Amino acid sequence: MQIVNIDISDSGRIIIDDRVYYSVENAADGMIQNPDTHERAVLKKIDNQPELEAADDFECEVLAAEKGSRGFRNIIYPTVLKRKAGLSEMNEAFIFTEVPESVTDRSVHQLTKALKVSGFSIYSRIMAAMNLAESLCVIQKYVGRNIVTIHPEEIYVNIDSGDVYIWIANWLRDVTAKSGTEEFGFSPEWYHRTDKTVTYSDLNYFAAYVFFRLLCNDDPFDGSETLMQFPLLTREAITSIHDGTYGFVLTDGRNNISEYIGYGLQKKWRALPRFIRVEFEKNFTVGLKSPEDRTDIAKWLKIIQKMRDSLVYVNSQFKFCDPDVSNKVLFMVVDDFKIPVWPKKAVYWYHVDIPLYESQNGIVAGVTVREGKYYLSNLSGNPWAVTLNSVTEWVEPEQSIQIIEGMVIKLGDSKSIKVQSGEIDTTPELVDVIVPDMNSIVNDNIISGDIIDGLPDDVHEAALIIDNCNGKEE
Repeated sequence: MQIVNIDISDSGRIIIDDRVYYSVENAADGMIQNPDTHERAVLKKIDNQPELEAADDFECEVLAAEKGSRGFRNIIYPTVLKRKAGLSEMNEAFIFTEVPESVTDRSVHQLTKALKVSGFSIYSRIMAAMNLAESLCVIQKYVGRNIVTIHPEEIYVNIDSGDVYIWIANWLRDVTAKSGTEEFGFSPEWYHRTDKTVTYSDLNYFAAYVFFRLLCNDDPFDGSETLMQFPLLTREAITSIHDGTYGFVLTDGRNNISEYIGYGLQKKWRALPRFIRVEFEKNFTVGLKSPEDRTDIAKWLKIIQKMRDSLVYVNSQFKFCDPDVSNKVLFMVVDDFKIPVWPKKAVYWYHVDIPLYESQNGIVAGVTVREGKYYLSNLSGNPWAVTLNSVTEWVEPEQSIQIIEGMVIKLGDSKSIKVQSGEIDTTPELVDVIVPDMNSIVNDNIISGDIIDGLPDDVHEAALIIDNCNGKEE
């Protein structure tokens, strides 16, 4: 909490200490902007004591511990300002929320509305899931204390980049009834509880539901039976669909997908790598009745990171290269991460447990191709010891080395990368599916050297096909 001079005597101009703001026309209530710095913020006078205490507690407990952490960067948070007053005046309190400039981009939509936008590509959806998972990992630490509810309508997504923004202020307030928030991703037991305070397992369920919607678009419980039961999707129908009465539409149960509206969902589902399908099915079957069996958000983050790893760019199309399906692609293996050896793929800091600053924009190593051969560029700040057939050579930062099956790359004092074949003893599963509503292509966010060079001119025109790669460029 800060005690500052606040002058609101002029209805169109607000002065906070030495900063001058003006009201923004046609913007959210309380939106103000500094004309010199273009900084935007929301200033709201608070008379509600519990709301004020919640914001103050968040500032003292959460902000003090998490500000600067990677997961916290996506959270738009309130701070409490108290107005300096004379002896005969009361100290008025205000909630001040700084608004990042990027939030006002035209590509930013509420999460539930972003799902309906045709230009929301599979790459951006995966990035949105990963960014959201990072933030939920931070939020989960404070569930039941500072974080007392979920507000899906306060989550915003940039459909071009996958950046996520969470307006956290409403998450700090008690909800006494389900009418106080948009119904999207709440656990079945939440609907049957009088106390709507969010729990640890509620947030795990919310994560599973949102990630499914990001990747598959459709609702995991709205199938043939619910279509017949609720021809009109009223609020009461939404509650009934999600209160645990109906089963996951992609199992062999009685509530299968609709013959008419489920065709696209089935194709998207089959296109996903096997490891994430298994996780979704567990959460939407066993996890419905057994909250303790739901996937923890930290594990979801790792699963989404693996999804990002498996996405490759082939012939102007994004495809999934499923590491659990035998193919002719080499993989860079770090613990249980498997990254295909493919142009523009990268090893990130989280793969090898090194500090972010020891990489280039989070990238430790990047794959390039020259004359039909794959090379790995050292984008870290440390030399590598590369061993193949008992012979070791050193690769300095900014240098590269040809990638050969069997080599082991030791990254300084951190973990090693092992180059292994993708061929395994299993029957290949071939999937070749055009995914509707996800046909806008966005370049991989690799920003170093020639890792992103050579993208075709028609990158934004290509249709999105998701399948298992076959080991060669088409």
